[in-house]
Amino acid sequence: MFPLKTMWCAVDRELFHRVIKMNILSNSGGFFFKVGFNPDIKVEGDKIQLTGTELFTGKSFQTNLNATKYLK
Repeated sequence: MFPLKTMWCAVDRELFHRVIKMNILSNSGGFFFKVGFNPDIKVEGDKIQLTGTELFTGKSFQTNLNATKYLK
């Protein structure tokens, strides 16, 4: 999923969940019925993908959001 040469940067958990994740979800469009209200966030290539949890496990929603815009 991630190339080995990817550089990882740590982000405070609270900052990610309260600011970055909320920003991503608010710009993702109508994903609620597909992956629920609190999906996991994954990066596929350079795009952000939302994956369902609990009742929505196994479902995903491919956004058109560029990961570098949110995760610098």
